[in-house]
Amino acid sequence: MTQAHAGPAGDYLRLEIESRVSREYEWVLHHLPAVVKLECTGCAWAPSNVHYDAGRGNYHVRVKATAGSDVILNLTLKEPL
Repeated sequence: MTQAHAGPAGDYLRLEIESRVSREYEWVLHHLPAVVKLECTGCAWAPSNVHYDAGRGNYHVRVKATAGSDVILNLTLKEPL
């Protein structure tokens, strides 16, 4: 069973996936201000895997996780939630 968590953590938004299998995941975050900084621990991704739809305020981030890994993304937002 894979677990996914998301929530505010201080000045940023933290996303975490505890993956039991190797797989690609896509986070779709709705109604967010622009992200000014994205840090990723435990994942392999490229800027092409990140997309912000300013008209809808939706932020898309795709990550690849290996089996048994923890993938943690910290997003610093332009404005607080």
